Amino acid sequence: MKVKVNGIAINYRIDGVDVGDWVTLVPGVGNDITFWDALVPVLEKDFRVLRYDPRGQAGSVIPPGPYSLDDAVGDVTGLVSLDLASNGEEASATARVRIPLGGAQ
Repeated sequence: MKVKVNGIAINYRIDGVDVGDWVTLVPGVGNDITFWDALVPVLEKDFRVLRYDPRGQAGSVIPPGPYSLDDAVGDVTGLVSLDLASNGEEASATARVRIPLGGAQ
């Protein structure tokens, strides 16, 4: 499925429970969302699982580069926000994406 977020069309898929914690799986360069097919059945029992093709890869649009970390964060934040907006959880989803490992400094 494709949706326009952060100015480009991103290929993505959401599996798992209807309400719950998120797990986001991003394939490495040269792979696509199917890279995670074997892992999804394990995770989808307890989590909402977001898989997406990063900008410039596989089923997502290939916009002119270069791409930045802010572009990548905006893409995943946009995907999660679209799904959560109706649940009123958009702000918390955005915060989780923007806070680096180890918490806020």
